[in-house]
Amino acid sequence: MKNWIDLPALSHTVHALFGAKITWALSAMVGAVSFGLVGVFTHFALAGEPAAGLAIWVFIALACGLALVIANAGLRIARGDDLGKACGFAWGGDEVRLLWVNALILALALIVVLTVFLFIVALLVGVSAVAMDRLGVAEPPETYIELWPLLNGWERGVVLFLLGAFMVFCAWFFARLAMSGPASFDAKRLQVLSVWPLTQGQAVRIGLASVVICLPMSVGLWALIVAGTAPVGALGAFVTGMFSGAVVFGLGLFPLSVLHGHLFKDLIIKNSDKLEQTKTA
Repeated sequence: MKNWIDLPALSHTVHALFGAKITWALSAMVGAVSFGLVGVFTHFALAGEPAAGLAIWVFIALACGLALVIANAGLRIARGDDLGKACGFAWGGDEVRLLWVNALILALALIVVLTVFLFIVALLVGVSAVAMDRLGVAEPPETYIELWPLLNGWERGVVLFLLGAFMVFCAWFFARLAMSGPASFDAKRLQVLSVWPLTQGQAVRIGLASVVICLPMSVGLWALIVAGTAPVGALGAFVTGMFSGAVVFGLGLFPLSVLHGHLFKDLIIKNSDKLEQTKTA
C-alpha cells in the first residue's frame, strides 16, 4: 500500500500549504468571489434578464483565468520559488502556457476517451441485444423501457464491468498526463505527450495521491449539498456560489497543484532520463 500512495509527497504538500497560508487563503477567496458572481448572474439569467447570459460567460472565463493563476502559484510553492509581494500570483507566459496545456489535454481526451466510450457503448448495445433476444423481443420497442431489471446476473455483471473498466481507463489516462502542467511550467515550453514516459508505471501513485489530497474538497461539497439551505434570490445564489468556489479553489485546485508540483520533482529526480525535452504540439 505504501508503494501505491506517495506519502512523502502528501506530507510535503501539507507542510507547504501551511507554510503559504496567505496564498492558500487568497486562493479560496478568489474562488469564492468568482463562483459567487457566476451564481448571481446565473440567477438573473434564469429570471429572464437578457444581459445576464453574456455576463455568465464573462465571469466563467474570468474564473478559468484565475484558476490558471492559482494553479501556477501552487507550482511555485512546490518548487520553492520566492513568492514575492504578489504571494506567488502572476499572469504571464507561464499561465498562457498552462492554458495551452489544458487545451491540448482536452483535445486528446475528446479523441481518446470518446473513442473508448463509443467502443464501450457498442458493447453495451450488444449486451442489450442479447437480453432482448433472450426475452423473445424481435423488434426494438417503440416506447422507452427500463432494461436493467430485465437483465440476468451475468448480463448485469458485464455491464458493470464495462462501466468500471471505462472509469478506470479515464482515471489512468488523466493520471498519465497529470504532470503536463508541472513539466511545462518547469521547462518553459509545452510538455504534454512528452511526459508520458515520465509517468510510466506511476498512474496509481499519482491518481491515489490526487484523490487523497482532494478528499477535503469532496467532503466540503458533500456538506454543502446536504446542508442545502441558503437565502433565496440573488443573495442565495451568491452565497451558494461563494461557498462552492472557496471549497473548489481552496480545498481542491490549490492543494492539488502543490501536490503535482512535489510529485513532478520526485519523478524528475528518479526518472530524469525518461522526460523527453522536445516541444509537443
